[in-house]
Amino acid sequence: MKASLRNVSFSTALLAGLFAGIIAAIINVIFDMIYRSAADIQNFKIVNPLAIFIISPLFLTIAGIIFYEFCHVFKRGELIFIILFIILTLIEISGLGFRMTGYKGLIGGIALITGLIAAFLVPYLSEHPGIYKEMDIDQ
Repeated sequence: MKASLRNVSFSTALLAGLFAGIIAAIINVIFDMIYRSAADIQNFKIVNPLAIFIISPLFLTIAGIIFYEFCHVFKRGELIFIILFIILTLIEISGLGFRMTGYKGLIGGIALITGLIAAFLVPYLSEHPGIYKEMDIDQ
């Protein structure tokens, strides 16, 4: 990981979060369809593809903003961000209980996917903006 992340621009971090959110939404919807058919929980309507496509990009865009702030406030902001999001993901999953069946397994899987993407893909995309941006106009 580069030490120059302290110079990450707000737009880069924001777009990294949005792009990670779109990726997370696609992965979460695929997981949702596979898990629902395997666990036979078709009647759980709160978590649906529309909700996933709205919440995942929103959550990870906010994670991109948090990443930007951490990189500018803390000396090792990227590492602190990764550790924080791993801990938050583990807390959320452990709050569902150790018996992950039915809808708890669905929500736990979505939380795990989204948390890991927030912890690792947002910093990676912020470090490699050429993947989703042709040119950085801030520099």
